[in-house]
Amino acid sequence: ELNKNLQQKIDICVQAESAKDSQDWKKTTELFFDLQKKWKAIGTVPGKQSDIVWKRFRKACDHFFNAKESFFGDLIKEQDDNAKKKEELIEKINNFEPLEAQTENIKKIKELQNEWIKIGMVPRKLKDKLQDSYRDAISNLYDKLNLSKKQIDSQNYKTRIEVYKTTEDSKQLNIEKSKIQTKIKAIEDDIRLWENNMNFFSGGAKSLVSDFNDKISKAKEEINVLKNRIKMIDLAEREIEQNQKGENNEQ
Repeated sequence: ELNKNLQQKIDICVQAESAKDSQDWKKTTELFFDLQKKWKAIGTVPGKQSDIVWKRFRKACDHFFNAKESFFGDLIKEQDDNAKKKEELIEKINNFEPLEAQTENIKKIKELQNEWIKIGMVPRKLKDKLQDSYRDAISNLYDKLNLSKKQIDSQNYKTRIEVYKTTEDSKQLNIEKSKIQTKIKAIEDDIRLWENNMNFFSGGAKSLVSDFNDKISKAKEEINVLKNRIKMIDLAEREIEQNQKGENNEQ
């Protein structure tokens, strides 16, 4: 019976040693807790082996839990550092002095936004507060520069198309155009539905009619924006095609 118990504890040691280097912290922590419960449920082992097998099991447990503690200690420090970086970036945005050229201002805003995205995770308790402060800072910067979100989005999209054009990524341009065409069709379907629904309202439903008119107006504006994006793509595709023809002629 003593030898049988010893073999069971040795088997647990083997499992613990196999898992001690795992970084699947949640799953492996549950495994070690389960192994510890099983260990306690097993009876005594031969006296000479008792201390040896216990130290073997304890060593594997300590190895895993020390590594886990070190990892999350480093993670907490990293998140604290990231929070500090975000606070500094928000201050940088708040203190930004407008440049003479509006295109340069837009470019700078994009750089600041990319910088924000690249900063890693922050402590959960600070996440919402920092995000709100960042949004306020960007919004205030738009006001300071007399820029609308629409202008920023347009400039960002031009930059994206420029990247596709310079890398001659016509496949990505086709995918982009297909997505836009699908979106336009969906919006046009919505407009038809709203216009059809308006016919069912009597004169006493003016507020509903007004709401639908607002929706239709905004939808048509969005369609115009999307159609302008298709024009950008078409122009980029023509330039890629001309460049490729020129290269073929030279060859």
